[in-house]
Amino acid sequence: MRAMRPRVRVSAVLNRQLMVFIAQRRRPRTGSKLAARISSTSKSHPRTRCLSPSCAMVLIASSSSATFLIYLFSQKVLICIPSPSSPGVHFLQDPRSGVYNFDPYLQRIVHPDEVNFDTFPPYITASKDTALTALATKHKCTFVSSTSSISGALSNVYFMISGGRPIDISRLSQDFTTAATNFTRMTRAPASVIITRRPGTDVFSIDADKSYASGDTILSRLGKSMERMLTATRSEFVQHLSKATPEGDVSRAAEVAKDVPPEAYAYGRSRSLLLRAQLDCVDPRLPRRTFDLKTRATLAIRMDADNYADNTGYHIQYAHGLFSSYEREYYDMLRAAFLKYSLQVRIGHMDGIMVAFHNTQRIFGFQYISLEEMDSSLFGSSAAGDQAFALSMQVLEDVLHKARGAFPGHDILRVTFDSEQGENAVYVEALPDGADPNDLYLERVDPKSKSSIKHDVTRFRVLTTSLVNGKVQLDDSHPSLSPSDTWSLKYSVAPESGRGDHVSWDYYKLRRSQAANRRTSPTEESKAAAAAAAGAVSGFDGKSAPIAPQPPRGLMRTIRKHYVNEEAVNAKTEAAEKTLYTPRFKNDVALGKGGKVLDDGLGQ
Repeated sequence: MRAMRPRVRVSAVLNRQLMVFIAQRRRPRTGSKLAARISSTSKSHPRTRCLSPSCAMVLIASSSSATFLIYLFSQKVLICIPSPSSPGVHFLQDPRSGVYNFDPYLQRIVHPDEVNFDTFPPYITASKDTALTALATKHKCTFVSSTSSISGALSNVYFMISGGRPIDISRLSQDFTTAATNFTRMTRAPASVIITRRPGTDVFSIDADKSYASGDTILSRLGKSMERMLTATRSEFVQHLSKATPEGDVSRAAEVAKDVPPEAYAYGRSRSLLLRAQLDCVDPRLPRRTFDLKTRATLAIRMDADNYADNTGYHIQYAHGLFSSYEREYYDMLRAAFLKYSLQVRIGHMDGIMVAFHNTQRIFGFQYISLEEMDSSLFGSSAAGDQAFALSMQVLEDVLHKARGAFPGHDILRVTFDSEQGENAVYVEALPDGADPNDLYLERVDPKSKSSIKHDVTRFRVLTTSLVNGKVQLDDSHPSLSPSDTWSLKYSVAPESGRGDHVSWDYYKLRRSQAANRRTSPTEESKAAAAAAAGAVSGFDGKSAPIAPQPPRGLMRTIRKHYVNEEAVNAKTEAAEKTLYTPRFKNDVALGKGGKVLDDGLGQ
């Protein structure tokens, strides 16, 4: 066991000088100069490691998806979402008066079936990002990853060292006095990543394990299309619709995709780990300027996403309360998403998140949540959050090195972090060359299967002891920190002696539980494929597919009591005269006398 203190006040992976390059409106030609550069130097982060501007230029100079908000605040776009500098909930439409606070065009969500996703640039994983590999080679980093890929593993490491620290819900109303203060089961579930050697280098990429992921669900598809809708003008977004760019029109889809500004990234290094964070939006008035954009489905949709069309009657109508309220959505985010969001914001040196609440058919409103606000509920303070993040990062890096050392001759590893019920276990599985890491391979790790390959799985135990101001904390307690306290850690990452059958059986049960909990795409084809896969796996009866677990019946019965008549609401919305509060800044929403909206954009 060795003692460890966080080396930085904030985190070791943040750039001291965050450089975001904002491109011109049109896609810049090769060698063209960028329209603007925003540099942010944080005096409160004096010891964070900085990448050189030249390195940032190599990777970010292709332009930025933050273009939208730059144009928003220079008053050159149509879309008007609330300013991040205005905290709290912002109703898109006032539920009492019916007056719109923002462009009515934003209220109606285009169904993913009406969107041609070939018009969107493809997402580049860390394992396929050549620029990220080049930067890692230059800075002599061993591992590279992205925020979305690493956040699950990093969350489990935090659970391992934090002793089951509960969340703080004191900012909520008395309706939540007796509500649960632990993280949700899915948040605490084991997380797997795939470590792959980049060809011809000593760099290893870390991607999220997709073998038990849900694939393209309604929420993942909406997340992609809604992000574009909220960061583009009406005329730009309509080009992504199937009626404007039909499916199969490859040349037209490629032309539209070319006009979409490439993603902007922030890069940061922590010892041997280089991380990439996608930057969604920017507001120069924020302390850290950039922020993340999140789309959040309502409670009823999340509880039964496979039958989302039957649950669109659940609307957000109130600011507070157990149901149909923004407060309920905030509480659920606190238990299920805040930890992941805070990690992503920290890695990207962002200021916070802008959340758009929806039920897959309409957007109800927005809320900006700063990193400091998330820290207060998760860790007690930002100072405690900084220390928790730095400690988690260092333990994670040591685990990654131990995992690579366990199978030095293998180029593909699956590493699974299990922090449930105090297991604090890390399983390392060596995949054969040429294997598809997105395959569950359950039969291969089944100790009873004839095709099982022996001795290709090993398990490490992460043993930790927390110290606050040098005083050892009890093993079954979580460190309670004030802003002035110093949290240090004694830990070890120790392999279990031998690779006996008990490790193989435990790993097989863990992988089988991941398969059983996976959410499948709500299509007959995907369910049939899942059923076929289940039939070939020992331990399943072959009659029931490992589809998403059904939501609690009692909870769904309670939720349905709050449903509205969706058809009546939609008819009233379509027929009613739409009025917009006169905005305080110039916008391109066509307004008549008294703020009457002359074009609500719903005909596009």
